[in-house]
Amino acid sequence: MLIFLQKGGFVSPVGNSFTGDSAAEMPDLISGKYRRGVAVTVKRVVLDEAVVKAGQALGVVFRDGLNVFKASFVAETGTWHVECREDLVQNQTSNNNEGGIAAASGGEIHIFKARALVCADGSPSRLARSLGIVRSEPNAVCSRTFIQPPHTFKWDGMVFCPPSLLPGYCAIVKHTGGELGYMTFINPALGGTAREDDLSRLHHEFIH
Repeated sequence: MLIFLQKGGFVSPVGNSFTGDSAAEMPDLISGKYRRGVAVTVKRVVLDEAVVKAGQALGVVFRDGLNVFKASFVAETGTWHVECREDLVQNQTSNNNEGGIAAASGGEIHIFKARALVCADGSPSRLARSLGIVRSEPNAVCSRTFIQPPHTFKWDGMVFCPPSLLPGYCAIVKHTGGELGYMTFINPALGGTAREDDLSRLHHEFIH
């Protein structure tokens, strides 16, 4: 389900390659004996399921199919009140002071109370924006595609640093079953000439 990346490296902007075996160079940080890679690849769908099951094993109640449409902090009790609706139909975004994020219709409403609220809704972070926690726009983009075997890629992972992409990069990493994941990352906020609109062109340019 996941792979510890051991053999790999990176290619510098001028084309010099640096490769090695991290498992052979670095001892395991826990036992000091068993050697393995220092990075791991796992698909999001696999990781999400693993996190859910781990939480359930510790007593977490997992509710799927609920969409948050309002969250507010109640100072008197020190708790968050989160309103969710089943089968949410979103037709209007909002950024009011009460944390409303969409007009909703249909489905049963559920209200949860908690001392902590985690806004893990991705880079657009609609909930965090509606609460005024996140105010800036997303400033990075990344492409992703998968390459099925057979192929001739022999490493567990490689990072490429083309001059036209700096300070971004592109990378190829190995998943289970020999499947490869290829991605191109652009972060204009850090400088460089690449912009969000260049993502598709650069993604295809580098893979070829």
